[in-house]
Amino acid sequence: ETFADLGLRPELVEAARAAGYEAPTPLQRSAVPVLRRGGNAVLYGSSGAGVVGAYGLGVLDRLAGVEGRGLRALVVAGSDIAAERIALSLARLGRPAGVSVAAVGPGWARGAAQVVVASAETALREVETSRLKLDTLESFVLDSAAAVLALSGREVVEALTISVPREAQRVVVTAEATAEVESYVERHVRRALWIPGRPVVAEEAPVARGVLGYAVAPEGGKAELLAGLVASGAVSLPAALHCRTPASAAAASEALELRGFLASDPEPGPTPGSVVFRLAARDDATAAGGVATAVSYDVPFDAESLGERHAGGGVVLVLARELPHLRQIAADAQFTLEAVSVEAPAARGELDAYRARIRRAVREEDIGAQLLVLEPLLAEFTAAEV
Repeated sequence: ETFADLGLRPELVEAARAAGYEAPTPLQRSAVPVLRRGGNAVLYGSSGAGVVGAYGLGVLDRLAGVEGRGLRALVVAGSDIAAERIALSLARLGRPAGVSVAAVGPGWARGAAQVVVASAETALREVETSRLKLDTLESFVLDSAAAVLALSGREVVEALTISVPREAQRVVVTAEATAEVESYVERHVRRALWIPGRPVVAEEAPVARGVLGYAVAPEGGKAELLAGLVASGAVSLPAALHCRTPASAAAASEALELRGFLASDPEPGPTPGSVVFRLAARDDATAAGGVATAVSYDVPFDAESLGERHAGGGVVLVLARELPHLRQIAADAQFTLEAVSVEAPAARGELDAYRARIRRAVREEDIGAQLLVLEPLLAEFTAAEV
């Protein structure tokens, strides 16, 4: 299925391709037709599932080609930094369709933007001071709802939601179906369609596929992390590297070849738009032979793709903000996740024990809310300084 099959305007189809989407993700296939018709929905997913493309393409298609003055869509993000990231993604999609997008903050010429992205606190402050007027609003999107409710507080989100016109389309995006999210949806999102269907708590079943390794990479640091995993023996060569897009594969192969590895020509992967290439050491005589490890350089969009890539195990490189998505699709694919790292020394004293606690929290706990707290600091200082 292509983006054109979803009924999107040609300019949005081209914008999606230019943004790196070769084909719709499963979430986008289900959500875009609903949202472009103005339906209310709850998108059960997080970073890594293509959520911004899912609600962005649906809402932008609804706004494009229709005359409308004033603010027409408001997207509430988990933090000001996240709002900037989302606004840039939406601006790339919206510009070819003539829909202007801006974030609230320095460095943005908001002017008469039709779509505005902001954190909950920032949006409420702008509404209360009349710098943001919602009377012409047609779509309201609450991204990362569980994290926003946890960080900003129910009172802030409620006050902002009450300011939204009753007839406006409402979209909630959440990685967790918490009781607070369920309550918010029940009270504020009429006839909400859960996409995919509302998650249910099932009785524990035995894991069928086995163990799948994962390693958390810093933004822009996947090549360095993979090289370290190879050196530590966590990844054996030759390896099959799966990337989401040709652009991702080209960047990965260049970065790894600079580090002395040998990358083969890329080939189409098992899922639409994905690319796979073989990685080996330059002096490895077995480089043309079988594959020792399957590595997902980018997190797959869905459980089916994860199962296809890692039927024999392997390692997934994941950004911290994509961890909830990886945990969800791994559970759906019946994998047990196991963190791998370049080094994890045994605790020898109080400081080592403290570091071990931090490692365990990063690997095993849901730290989405904490990352949103730290995100503005990480934009100002290095991670080591923070």
